[in-house]
Amino acid sequence: MRIRGGKVYCPDGKFHDRDIFIQEGRFTESSSDGMECDASGYYLIPGLTDLHFHGCVGADFCDATPESLLKIAGYEAANGIANICPASMTLPEETLARIYRNAAAYERQGGSYLVGINMEGPFFSYEKRGAQNPAYLRAPDVQMVRRLQKEAGGLIKLVDVAPETEGALPFIEELKGEFRLSLAHTNADYDQAVEGFRAGATQVTHLYNAMSGMSHRAPGVVGAALENGECYVELICDGVHIVPPMIRNTFQMFGEDRIILISDSLSATGMPDGLYELGGQAVRVVDGKATIADTGAIAGSTSNLMDCLKFAVKKAKIPLESAVKCATINPAKSLGIDDEYGSIEPGKRAQLVFLDENLEVTAVWL
Repeated sequence: MRIRGGKVYCPDGKFHDRDIFIQEGRFTESSSDGMECDASGYYLIPGLTDLHFHGCVGADFCDATPESLLKIAGYEAANGIANICPASMTLPEETLARIYRNAAAYERQGGSYLVGINMEGPFFSYEKRGAQNPAYLRAPDVQMVRRLQKEAGGLIKLVDVAPETEGALPFIEELKGEFRLSLAHTNADYDQAVEGFRAGATQVTHLYNAMSGMSHRAPGVVGAALENGECYVELICDGVHIVPPMIRNTFQMFGEDRIILISDSLSATGMPDGLYELGGQAVRVVDGKATIADTGAIAGSTSNLMDCLKFAVKKAKIPLESAVKCATINPAKSLGIDDEYGSIEPGKRAQLVFLDENLEVTAVWL
């Protein structure tokens, strides 16, 4: 297959007019005579990777059923999200084990590739629990994570933890070679966050949300992350969690190489307003905004990752090249799968999204 005429997002982080060649499901330098596709007028970008979301179209990762995973993967793929790393919630260990066994048994049927699991909870601060169920919060437990990794067949890639909780620092030190550790749902001050990074954390979960704030006298988790040039920060660009000026400020502060766009989407994504569930708690969606019915806390988003990319570009005025990087190669690097996914390079899996001039998805090739 030769695809010609399109504006291709290349590994140098820019769009170039060039041909793309595909052979046996991989990008290649060239290909033997075969089919041709005229992509004139389209942007061609790698398939997106969402490393933090919960569900869509009425299905949730924590449903722990093959049917829900297939629905999720089908919707995500249709919207250009080629690779998914769904997040679990703060739940009992036996429930998480069932969820992870279901993920390990996933058999792709034309939808997105399941490339990992994000273990979001239960090692969090009560004060910054957000939409996490307080009944199941617990202290960090190394052996619990390792037991669950066996149930998941090695799929757990991210483990989230509040660094100020009892036992968190030795927990991070012990697991840093096995997983990417991400500071999350935390009331840590600047010093406690710095200690978390020193112990081995290298990511921050949904920056600004469910964490201590940043001020001129208390820089908090955000300030500590800004000084740590090695960590990634996740950003939910759905128009609800972070306003456009702060999205722009964050890109100016952290730079495009350190930001990962995520959706944090719920089962309500792709569905009408109404009542839904997240981690055993009722969620109310009104005008696309999801909140925990009892507390009013924001409960994830109703936007998929492609919607978030478009919001970042159209509303927050982030350059398209930067937004694409933060939704493709950056999350792939975070998950350690960038040898196979995340960019249009010879040898990598041929995942391709066609966008028109309005950034609408017109075709997805997996």
